[in-house]
Amino acid sequence: MPIERFGEFELDERAGGLKLRGSEVRLQPRVLALLAYLLRHRERVVDKDELLEALWPGVVVTDGSLQRAVSLARSALQAGGLDNAIRTYARRGYRFCATVTNGADTQPDAGASTDAIAMAHRAMDQRDWDAAIAAFEQADAQADLEPVELERLAQAAQWAGKAARAIGALERAIAAHLCAGDRRGAARAAFLLAEIQFERLEIPVARGWLRRAETLLDDAGPCRELGLVHYLAARLALLDGSLDDCRRHAERAHALGLELGEDDLEALGLLYRGHASLSLGDIQGGVACLDEAAACALTGNMTPWIASVVYCGVIWACRNRGDWDRAAKWTDSFARWCERHSLAAFPGTCRLHHAEVLSARGELDKAAREIAGIATLLAEWAPWAEGDAYRVLGDLRLAQGDLDAAEQAYRQAHSLGWDPQPGYAMLQLARGETDAAMRCLERALAERNWAHIEKRGVLLADLVIVAVAAGRPDRARAALAELESHPDLWSGTAVEAMVMRARGEVDLLGANPAEAVRHLRESVNLWRRIGSPVNAAVTQLRLGELLHATDDHSAAALETTAARAALERLGAAAVAQTGRHPV
Repeated sequence: MPIERFGEFELDERAGGLKLRGSEVRLQPRVLALLAYLLRHRERVVDKDELLEALWPGVVVTDGSLQRAVSLARSALQAGGLDNAIRTYARRGYRFCATVTNGADTQPDAGASTDAIAMAHRAMDQRDWDAAIAAFEQADAQADLEPVELERLAQAAQWAGKAARAIGALERAIAAHLCAGDRRGAARAAFLLAEIQFERLEIPVARGWLRRAETLLDDAGPCRELGLVHYLAARLALLDGSLDDCRRHAERAHALGLELGEDDLEALGLLYRGHASLSLGDIQGGVACLDEAAACALTGNMTPWIASVVYCGVIWACRNRGDWDRAAKWTDSFARWCERHSLAAFPGTCRLHHAEVLSARGELDKAAREIAGIATLLAEWAPWAEGDAYRVLGDLRLAQGDLDAAEQAYRQAHSLGWDPQPGYAMLQLARGETDAAMRCLERALAERNWAHIEKRGVLLADLVIVAVAAGRPDRARAALAELESHPDLWSGTAVEAMVMRARGEVDLLGANPAEAVRHLRESVNLWRRIGSPVNAAVTQLRLGELLHATDDHSAAALETTAARAALERLGAAAVAQTGRHPV
């Protein structure tokens, strides 16, 4: 076989190597042999028995060995952006479907709809989801798509934020897989349908399809599809507050990922082990799992969809815990990952989290544009997160000092079923409504769902500040004492900065202005250390007020002038003028 070129790959079977952009891709010999064999016979579907005989001549092996080789080959090709180069044909075999570019050599036709299908796969390889949908639907109009093609159509629709168009394709795929006797293929399509219905907040329907997928896999043994079922079961258990079940399913998904060499299962399992551990009080263990999940996603071979799920889950936990330093660092890492994989932007909720990180960094105008750009997408792609988008917008407007716009956004978040705390409480504090702010924070602290448990440190730090303003010194001291006795609740630098501010406020209650000044300066320095200039400037304003009250007017003027200049530069002029926005 001559040197074959496809995408950014080059395969030279005689030299025994595969290269990606000129760099060698390390493959096991049989995986390389599989890829070469499928390339040589790309004009047809290669039967499984033929592949087994070609790769393991005279040796009795199971289908699992072949599936493992195919999985490794696919993972290698995905690293170069070819997600669908090796197609599975239920009960028939495999075919190499990427376009080969050896001069005039192009992939041959294989039926009436082949041109459209080839266009669809090229569009998928290029992450042009709308073009892929159009080409798949064109091919489907010419002749019914194979069940695997229907799954690809559904995945393109899911990634494009048009999940409603995926539902019919997946229902047909399940029926076609079952007609062909492929229960595992039917389970895979049922899982995809369950995930899409989950994102659409059709929770009972999602549970039904997930249970169907689980039933179809009763006799399958360890496989990728079973790992995905456990991942989504963990996600549903977390939603229910069944934390032990969440951790159990997550651990099973992680174990299957290790057993099968599936990086995405490993990362998804770690992600939900992390969330369960945080909610069960194991902060260090939970954070370690989340960090490992992110690292696994960035270094493993996984689809953009799975990588985005991991990114969103990691940033979600960082956001809940107020760990903006960690959130910013992982956001930068995932942005580089997207660039390497030719993804133009974060999808759906990932872009929402990205906007929140931008806001924390003081890039308020850029964050506002990002939120405006995804409002319509979220309503279709992930309606459960639409309320969160308004909550983020409320926090952004509060940071800019636009209290009326912040209230409007928070109320919209609440109407969509999203708790806008602690931002709404801090808005009330900015308006002098201290008792109302206290009630909001106390209610949030009384909630026992996983999201409120994860952000307990943030809620307590804000409560200290509100309680001092409300003239409730005993409650302020009690909230600070809880923080002091559970340092894991403020292990992130941002929450540590909030705690330093809270300590300063309590110091004032004890008539200890020197300690109050020291703690507020430390808070300012911590905010600056993680690159959160708005919070640093707001805390600096409070420091200026304190210095002025102690008659250190010269130092007060320095702090106040610098803080107001920073806020005006950041687009938060209203805060600079009134100083009404608390941290």
